[in-house]
Amino acid sequence: MPWSEPKKLYFGVSRLALSIHRQPAQMPTGIHDHEFSELVLVTSGKGLHVFEAKAGAPPRIDAIDAGDVFVLHQPERHGYRASENLAVINVIYDIEALQLKTRIPPEWETCRRLFLGESPGEESFAERQLFLDQSEVTEAMAILERIEGEIASRRSGWREAAICHFLLLLIFLARRYRLTAEDSPEPEWLGAVTEYMEQHFDRPLQLKDLAAVVHTSPSSLSHSFKRAMGCSPIDYLLSLKVQRAAELLRDDSIDISAVAAAVGFSDSNYFARQFRARVGQSPRAYRAHYRILAGEARTQSSREDENPEAETL
Repeated sequence: MPWSEPKKLYFGVSRLALSIHRQPAQMPTGIHDHEFSELVLVTSGKGLHVFEAKAGAPPRIDAIDAGDVFVLHQPERHGYRASENLAVINVIYDIEALQLKTRIPPEWETCRRLFLGESPGEESFAERQLFLDQSEVTEAMAILERIEGEIASRRSGWREAAICHFLLLLIFLARRYRLTAEDSPEPEWLGAVTEYMEQHFDRPLQLKDLAAVVHTSPSSLSHSFKRAMGCSPIDYLLSLKVQRAAELLRDDSIDISAVAAAVGFSDSNYFARQFRARVGQSPRAYRAHYRILAGEARTQSSREDENPEAETL
């Protein structure tokens, strides 16, 4: 089930509407949106990223790799599926609270389009992605470390210094932005196959069932799907099952064996192996980890409610 991530979950502690979160092991997630903008830098590994322009819009699924950079703005929604050693850095920010529309002059058109989202819907998601080589990733991470250093220091002027470094990051990325030479459209059959898996992920689907959806042979589907998505159809289906299972595991009232059955695994041990292979944790450990995070979020929310008059740059 889609969910929304509120501002106060991330901006409450530092009282700055800018925050950096490192995810050394990005887990599969369900589709969700944010009350803020999010800049994502893929630092290592690879995976699949699901993007929806808005609630109910057809999803776009892209393979992501080290060096990819993309930005999301409200009301856009996204999530992650299959991943292999995927690590990302999320830079989350509030455009209005940071007064970015004033800080970024009108003539910086690329910067405003990418990071302020001033022309949503007028271009494909692929055209809004950037790619950095390894030296550029290193340079971007150095700027991020300076932002983190200012936020951690609390020295006089740390907020303005952090914002200045953030603007330098946006300029750095905008200068290296380049449109994809050929924005290859998604094959028509790909949407039909992935939509079928979305609707029937809890069934014991086989490759021949998926091939029948688009009237092709299993071998042809397997080859074409892997070339377009970077993984086999069955591997994609297993990742989809695990993603749905991760969402169900957030509910402590559902037994883990019942979660396995709900997403189409008849063998709970096989489910546990597939979950660990894709998430890096057992289902039980994942549930415990989420319980801790949820508790921390509730504690932070309580602190926010107790001190509503605090400074909120």
